[in-house]
Amino acid sequence: MKTLRLLSWITSRFIVEQHREIGFVARLALLGLIIGVSVLVIVLSVVNGFQRELETNVLSNLPQAQILIADGLSEQDLVTLQDLENSGTTAIAPFMQRSGLIAAKGEVYGVSINGVDTDSYAKVSSIFRYLLEGHLLGDMRFNVIIGSRIASSLGVGIGDPVTLLLPESKIDLAGSAFRQKRFYVSDIFDSRTLQDATHVYISLSDSGALFRQRDPSGLHARLENLFDSSELWPYFSAKLGDRVYSVTSWFSTNGNLYRAIAVQKMTMFLLLSFLIAVAAFNLVSGLVMVVEHRKSDIAILMSMGAGSRVLMSLFCLLGMQICLIGVILGLILGVGFALTLPFVFELVSVNFDLNLMSQYFVAYLPVDVLLTDLGLVFLVTMSIGFLASLYPARRASKLIPSRVLAHE
Repeated sequence: MKTLRLLSWITSRFIVEQHREIGFVARLALLGLIIGVSVLVIVLSVVNGFQRELETNVLSNLPQAQILIADGLSEQDLVTLQDLENSGTTAIAPFMQRSGLIAAKGEVYGVSINGVDTDSYAKVSSIFRYLLEGHLLGDMRFNVIIGSRIASSLGVGIGDPVTLLLPESKIDLAGSAFRQKRFYVSDIFDSRTLQDATHVYISLSDSGALFRQRDPSGLHARLENLFDSSELWPYFSAKLGDRVYSVTSWFSTNGNLYRAIAVQKMTMFLLLSFLIAVAAFNLVSGLVMVVEHRKSDIAILMSMGAGSRVLMSLFCLLGMQICLIGVILGLILGVGFALTLPFVFELVSVNFDLNLMSQYFVAYLPVDVLLTDLGLVFLVTMSIGFLASLYPARRASKLIPSRVLAHE
């Protein structure tokens, strides 16, 4: 304990003196560490945010699996599928889906038209949690629920009429290439995801009339295990036979995106760790300059009985203290910037009328600061600082006091 206190006191003396002697190099090393750590925290937090949004919002709003039936899903099929044990799913919902257009007030918008039973669909998707007024489709005919970005583009609100259009394979006698029907907006959902701009929902009975289709196309399902859909095909094939012609999970459509986010996180971590390592080289230079400028002090310490181990500890502690200051300031700045970034992003988007997230699956900049990441950044930075301190520490321990003092 006494040795540690002595080392701390001696190190503090070195640090006080080094501000005058090392100057620019020491400050550059410290600044590099602060910038590297803060940028690393910000980037990791943004990537974490995208990963969280994909897992918790996007994948909860979209059905996690889809089962298509060759000749449609009958009422008897739904009775057969009441027991979902060993199916790999927790809930299923019949659906119809077509690509079409929605029009109002002279504006036309391409959408995915989804026919659903709102009660069962709410068990496989969370999209109806984001309804502005909580009005489901109910028993009223020709009601439609639309996304907030669709409503904004068309300039419509709840209760307003819209027209849904489906392309026809042949032009009818009236010269129209579209099958169309007027609907009324019963509610608007605002999930702040891409679905707000792509999806509309109508009842199964209305979709059957619009699509001219008697039975649902298949089932949407929520998985028991988000990353395991292996039980789907055996279960539904056993229940419905060879009428099942397609079983897909979210990983088929969004798996590449999920993997890309994970790879991007690792890549950015490695690249920015390299930036911290570059800053650590400045730390090496600064500590070497301390050794060169303080040779006489080091020689005196050695003459007083300080061995190589003490000097190694002294300079490692010196490097670690500089590194500790850099990593703490970097973490504070990084977390601060990361937490304020969504508000700044929103402010810029609104004030300058920019849709900066139009190419992404969410409409805002997500940020998620994880303590595990902060701990990892701290450990990596301190480890790099320790390794960077070894060379100047070893160099100091190899000094020969008699030679150094002879030249003083």
